[in-house]
Amino acid sequence: MKVDVISPYGYCAGVISALNKAKKAKAIHPDADIYLLGMLVHNEETVEELSKLGLKVIDEKKVDLLEALRGIEEGSYVIFSAHGHPKAYEEIARERKIKTIDSTCVFVKENEEAALSDLSKGKKVIYLGSKGHLETTGFLANVKAASFFDVKAKTLEKRKPLGETTDPIVYSQTTLSLDEVNMALDILKGRYPNLTLGRLRCHSTTLRQNAILSLPNEVEAVIVLGSKTSNNSVKLFELAKRRNKPAFLCLNKEEVRKLDLKRFSYVALASGASTSRENFFAVKEYLESL
Repeated sequence: MKVDVISPYGYCAGVISALNKAKKAKAIHPDADIYLLGMLVHNEETVEELSKLGLKVIDEKKVDLLEALRGIEEGSYVIFSAHGHPKAYEEIARERKIKTIDSTCVFVKENEEAALSDLSKGKKVIYLGSKGHLETTGFLANVKAASFFDVKAKTLEKRKPLGETTDPIVYSQTTLSLDEVNMALDILKGRYPNLTLGRLRCHSTTLRQNAILSLPNEVEAVIVLGSKTSNNSVKLFELAKRRNKPAFLCLNKEEVRKLDLKRFSYVALASGASTSRENFFAVKEYLESL
C-alpha cells in the first residue's frame, strides 16, 4: 500500500514541552505525589504512560477540577494542562501550599495575553471556542471581559456588553478548524462588520488541517491517528470526510488493524498533535506492509 504522509506528524511542540515537564518533575521528585490537573494532553495512551510513571491523573470529564484541587494534600505537586487553566487555581494552590508546574501551551498563553492587552486599551474582545473544552474554560476565566461565541451552538454570549462597537477583536481556541472559524466570522460580521482577527490557531494545527485539504485526488482514503477526546484530531477527521473519501479516526495500530483496508492501494496518514511519532511510524509501517 502506498502511504501519503501528512506533515507535520507526531507531538506538537506544546505537547512535547508538557510531557517533558511532567517526566522531569517525577524524576526530580520520585517520592512526591504529583497530580495532572486535567488531562495533560488528550490522548489516552500518552496519559496512561504517565500514570505508569506514578503521576496521578485527574480527568476533567470525570471530576470537577476545582473541587479536586481543593482536595489535594499539602506539599503535593500539581501540573496544569497544556490547554491552560483558570489563574484562580494558582492562588488556591498557594493557599494550600501545593507546588505547581505550568505546562500551558505558548499559543494559549499568547492568546490570553494579547486579549487582555486589547481590553486594557478599551477594545472589545470576542472569543471563539467549544464550550467545556479546557482551553476555552481557562480563557474565559482569565479574560473575564471577553464575550463568547460557542461554535457548537452558534450563539454569542455577551459576558460584558459590546455596546455599539462595530470593531471587536476576535480570538479563538487554538484547535478549532478553519471551517469553524470562518463560520463564526460569517455570523459575527453581520453584527460587527469591522471586526479584526487577533491570534487564532496554533501553527501545527493549521499546517495539519491545510495538508488534509490539499491531498492529491488520487488518495483513496484518509486515516487520522488520534484520540476521540482530542479536539484537533477530531477536526482533522472531519476535514478528511469533507474530501468525499472514506476517513477513519483511530487511536493506534491496534485500531487500524481492525479496519477493512483491502480495497485501498493509496491512503493518506495524518496524526493529531497529541499522537506520538512512535505511534505514527508503527502505523505507517503496518500500512506499507499491506
